[in-house]
Amino acid sequence: MQSQPTIKAVLLSIGLLGLAACGTQRHQASATENTSYDSRDPGSVASPTNDQSFQLMEADGPSRFAALQALIAGAGKRCSAVTKGVLEGGMDGTDEWRVNCVDGGVWQLWLKDDGGIDVDPCKNSKCT
Repeated sequence: MQSQPTIKAVLLSIGLLGLAACGTQRHQASATENTSYDSRDPGSVASPTNDQSFQLMEADGPSRFAALQALIAGAGKRCSAVTKGVLEGGMDGTDEWRVNCVDGGVWQLWLKDDGGIDVDPCKNSKCT
């Protein structure tokens, strides 16, 4: 079984590779007009229930997006850049995030209380 990176490790790696991201940001310039760094949809009262989500919520927008992208790509899914990543809800240590990728569509990212991660494709932009 392939181990998946923790949010803390991903955020640390992102900080260390910050300079490399400059070229990537220029490449993604066309996607930025549709980018929202909000961690929740307007009006949402969703609250995190696990450590990974708390770390994501505390991260600045670009770092959170890079961490979400790394988690999705690490699960073998297509996602070269994130344009939106919002917490949908959480219960008993398992949290659901909805993540929009430039080239991979929309994903449901489940962060589990045991550190596990599930990534499922969404049928539409709201994952309904």
